[in-house]
Amino acid sequence: MDNKKIILFIFILILLCAKKMPPPGKPDIDPPDVEIVSPLDGDSVIGEIEVKINANDKSKIIYVELFVDDKKFGVDSLLPYIFKFSPSDSVHFLRASAIDEWENIGWSKKIKVINKGYKLEKQR
Repeated sequence: MDNKKIILFIFILILLCAKKMPPPGKPDIDPPDVEIVSPLDGDSVIGEIEVKINANDKSKIIYVELFVDDKKFGVDSLLPYIFKFSPSDSVHFLRASAIDEWENIGWSKKIKVINKGYKLEKQR
């Protein structure tokens, strides 16, 4: 290897391994605290429900995302963080994330909701 290739290799290696640092000013490296307030884990639901999420951080929350069965369901950037969801199956798993202005990502616990109306719909 010639010197130019070695220097290029080292430069690329440094870029790939470098840890992204927060911009100067008010550095925040901690992720937001995120919690699904309602429904609660194990709740039985019927019809359209409101999923309410709390997200707190020492810096500004940019947006909150709701995931249903590990697929992105929606994004909300305005307080209060509320999503309307109509369960289509017997059981769904919900999880939320929040991104702060420093690009830190916080995650809620995954919760399970049970669609009580699912058996009624299947019997028809």
